[in-house]
Amino acid sequence: ARFSLDARAGRAKIDPSNRNFRGNQYFSVATLGLLIQMAIVYFFSALHKDHPIWSVHHTAIHYALHIDAYDTALGELLRQSPMLTAAFTRGTLSYETAAPWLIFSGGVLGLVPGLGRIFHPIQSSVRTLVSVTFVFFHLGLAMALSLGTFAWFAALIWLGLFPTWAWERLADFRKGVAPPD
Repeated sequence: ARFSLDARAGRAKIDPSNRNFRGNQYFSVATLGLLIQMAIVYFFSALHKDHPIWSVHHTAIHYALHIDAYDTALGELLRQSPMLTAAFTRGTLSYETAAPWLIFSGGVLGLVPGLGRIFHPIQSSVRTLVSVTFVFFHLGLAMALSLGTFAWFAALIWLGLFPTWAWERLADFRKGVAPPD
């Protein structure tokens, strides 16, 4: 209804009587599935990082940048700073542990009757922050390690978690319209 060739030609019909349709917002089992899938991927990614190089010595990224088959010029530069790679290791582990919970943070509380109005803006803001952070995380991986298309596709998938208001602001920006205050 929004981005198809039919929509571009003016043949798409948007059905406001659909109970899942609220302007540009849409909720379905598929959208919930995407959220759950992203949470599961990063939950198990963090769970898998149980080796001491992640949790005790904080040298995992330092060692990853020393694999010559994958390093880039930026990776070679970064591996010269053990303090920086240790901070990146801690940050990666902490963020991958927290992100699955942050994806749903305000949404679960929003299910409590009367709290939806309060927690919906919080959830949208937190989910936007999580999504933007993971986009930059994966783009940073792509710049430091030659991982083929993995990092680029992972960053692209996170765009699907941007809330409606972020896409509407982008559309307004593209049209040159000032956002409402």
